[in-house]
Amino acid sequence: STFSPGRSARSIFLERNMPFAAAFSAVNAWYEREGRPPVKILLLTENCSFYLDVPYQWGHSFFQGLLPYEELGTAASLDARLKELGINHVLTSPGWEKNFSARAAGLIRETLAARVVLVLEKDGYRLLRLPGLAAAQHAVVGDD
Repeated sequence: STFSPGRSARSIFLERNMPFAAAFSAVNAWYEREGRPPVKILLLTENCSFYLDVPYQWGHSFFQGLLPYEELGTAASLDARLKELGINHVLTSPGWEKNFSARAAGLIRETLAARVVLVLEKDGYRLLRLPGLAAAQHAVVGDD
């Protein structure tokens, strides 16, 4: 085992064994560094939200009913629903589309394509900001 000053055994274990751990840790660090801004993140990732210390909404249809992608039908409708729910960030994982129908994935991609700002990227996970929060609250962080 390697000694890592300032890092807990838990965080070392998670980063070695869970592909999402370093990215979720980076999101948590960003949230704290930015002074816990008023965010709500739509998770288009593994449903391991236990490891996030930020307000979130699951994005996968199996785990929630607040975003009925098939019924919404258009990017404008999804955009309006995200605003209603107070969702102002999206966290994607590599290959997130496989968890959605082709139609739902296309709708999500269309909704995100014209609107997002990359806030953070780590190990293929991307935290994206939707319009609506002051730009000063969002530092852009690259992959370490």
